[in-house]
Amino acid sequence: MPRKMLFAIAALAIAAPASADWQYSRWGMSPEEVLAANPALRAGEDPENSIAASLVRVSGLHREGGRDFIVRFGFDAANRLNTVYVHPSDPRHCRGMVGAVESRLGRGIRGTQIPNVLDIRTWQDPRAGNQLQLFVIGRMRRPESCSIRYHPPGGPGEPPSTAAKPASEI
Repeated sequence: MPRKMLFAIAALAIAAPASADWQYSRWGMSPEEVLAANPALRAGEDPENSIAASLVRVSGLHREGGRDFIVRFGFDAANRLNTVYVHPSDPRHCRGMVGAVESRLGRGIRGTQIPNVLDIRTWQDPRAGNQLQLFVIGRMRRPESCSIRYHPPGGPGEPPSTAAKPASEI
């Protein structure tokens, strides 16, 4: 992978959603606020890509470094933003995303591994205190799928603090 491409993927994987393209993403925002901040996003529930404490209600496509990434915004029962999911449209770009995160943050503060099936790693954002979780399905060297999940320090089930924080400041 060209070095320039790796840096672009690293910027998205590590900085999303706090980079210039994602600054509007604040814990506690409503779906309407997220949609108003970026009209290119679309509304629509997506239970298949949700977890119990965070229903995806807004999603969109983001292009970075010539690569497409799908971004999904999850909300709690009170319709407050509590999770942001990012994953490449093409699983061939997972290795670059994994490498970018590891080169910036290391191997993670804890991990779950089922060899050649699943690898989950978690990092604590040293600046904002938010958590970043990396999910890789398949072999790490040839993943079938991967995604990054950002959420507030207590996890997606925890209510955000009253002061809005960037979804990630890594």
